[in-house]
Order: sequence, then C-alpha cells, then structure tokens
Amino acid sequence: MNTPIHPRQDESPLLVAIRHTRVEKPPGMCLGRTPLPLAESYDQERKVILENLRKIPLAGAIIHTSPLERCRILAGDLGSALGYAVQEDPQLLEFDYGLWDGRPWEDIPREETHPWMENWQTHPTPGGESLPMMIERVRAFCADLPGDTPTLAVTHEGVLRCLEYLFAGSGAGAGLENFFERPLPFGVIRRYPLPLCCSSQAAPSRFSFHVER
Repeated sequence: MNTPIHPRQDESPLLVAIRHTRVEKPPGMCLGRTPLPLAESYDQERKVILENLRKIPLAGAIIHTSPLERCRILAGDLGSALGYAVQEDPQLLEFDYGLWDGRPWEDIPREETHPWMENWQTHPTPGGESLPMMIERVRAFCADLPGDTPTLAVTHEGVLRCLEYLFAGSGAGAGLENFFERPLPFGVIRRYPLPLCCSSQAAPSRFSFHVER
C-alpha cells in the first residue's frame, strides 16, 4: 500500500532517490553489479513510481542514474514521461563485491569470505570496496549536487542505505550496526533535503512510497 505524500515544511531543494524495480534474481548468488533482467512486473511498478513522483515538486530536476541497466531503463522512462534530462553516474552503482560478484556464495572459499563477514563494517571485498568506501562515494555524489534545484537519483538498495546513514547525521566513525535495519523495498522513493550535512537537521523525510503490495 502506498504512503500518501505529506506537505513539506521547508523550501530546501530535494534529493529524491528511487530504488530500481524488481529483477529476476537467481538464488544463492553474490550479486552487486552483475547485470540482472527486469521482472515481468516492470510496467506496473514503473506506473506506480511515476504516479507518486508527480506528487512531488521537482520542477527543473535532472535524473541521475546508476549505469546498470535495471536503473537506466527506469531512469529513461521517467525522464521521457516527466521531461527531465538523464545522466549516468557511476557513484550511484551498487556495492562492489569485486572478484565475488556473480558467483554462487557456496563456491567462494570460506577463507575468503570469513574475514569480510567478521568485519563487514570496514573490510573490503577482494578486488572490490569496503562499506566506508561506498559511503564516501555516495557522500561525494551528494556534495556535487546543485544547491538550488531538485535531483532525482535512480539507484540501488546499497546506495539508499548509504543515503539513510548520511542524512541521519552520522559522522565519520559513527557505528554501522543499524545500517541494514530500515526496509527499502524495490521501487521505494525516499526524499532528502539538500545540502547534505552531518547533523540531525539533515534527517531524511520519514515519508516514502514503495510499489510492493
């Protein structure tokens, strides 16, 4: 069930972040940046997202999208429907699992995965990135946004979790224990007031949409 839009209490520009729609995801795989086909429900999900976006004041917005197809397709369709320009941004890519990406978890030696799983808050994946590295690139994306116009970002669950962390006012060295706590389903729309700053005043909007039933 979709959450209704509530009036905003300020006039600061928005970053509106959208998680891509459902995908055909094989079970038991390590999946970050591996290409995945869209689910058959794409058209229905896209219509719901578009309907909800029309309720948000976004005049003059630019759509930034992850280069992965599951985001690019949605970004392109939204851009065509809303009349917004679309540009790809690698800073919006999903977490980089490096050498593990696209492999069955059971095929990855435990001596490789154990150090990371024991220290997932700080440890990088082989040939990939660490969570702090991902948070920093999402922070850099936010820092580069214009301060006078709204922005749409079509991206992934991992990037949305970084945004939740950053806009909740979590400074450098803050704990990541609750990083995966908030449900962020496919098609969810989250709103954040710009500019980003590490204080509780930059907390994300508690109102969101999603397309899951």
